[in-house]
Amino acid sequence: MVKQVLTAFFLCLILAVICILINTQLLVTPLRFSINAIYGFHAIASFIVYVLVFFIHQKMPNQAGYIYLTSVFVKMGVFVLIFKNTVFSIDELTKPERITLLVPLILFLTLEAVLVSKILSQDNK
Repeated sequence: MVKQVLTAFFLCLILAVICILINTQLLVTPLRFSINAIYGFHAIASFIVYVLVFFIHQKMPNQAGYIYLTSVFVKMGVFVLIFKNTVFSIDELTKPERITLLVPLILFLTLEAVLVSKILSQDNK
């Protein structure tokens, strides 16, 4: 049990660090918001979603999928609330800024989906 949670934590951390390094190397124009904050939020939020689904699955396995879907929407809402003054106050985002916001979202949603699908598939074994 602890091994699965630690594995998810390190996967989120490693993905964030690698993507931050790649993203900073590829950017030629400065951004008006922090890449570290964006990736940090997604890494922490993805880990929290994973832990939430993991523990809900232990107690109520039939409800874990619904908790995952709900937590993804809550995560999006929290993202908007946290970054409303930095990202969403900018009148028009440049193309690199839009891509920089979209890439971590897609990467961490994919990571979450893979990790959560492993939890949910434990019932079928």
